[in-house]
Amino acid sequence: MAVKRAKLAIERGMQLSLQEELGWEAELFGQLCETEDQSEEASAFLEKRAPKFAGK
Repeated sequence: MAVKRAKLAIERGMQLSLQEELGWEAELFGQLCETEDQSEEASAFLEKRAPKFAGK
């Protein structure tokens, strides 16, 4: 998910001003912070175990 969003940011960023690109990047980052995988990663880190990602 993160790689897909990074590629999207790069592709679209070539057509935007710096200010617009920074806003777009922040929006994509926010979307990633709301995923189930991000919650799993944080829980796994706190529990000192390997994360089990679901791609969601």
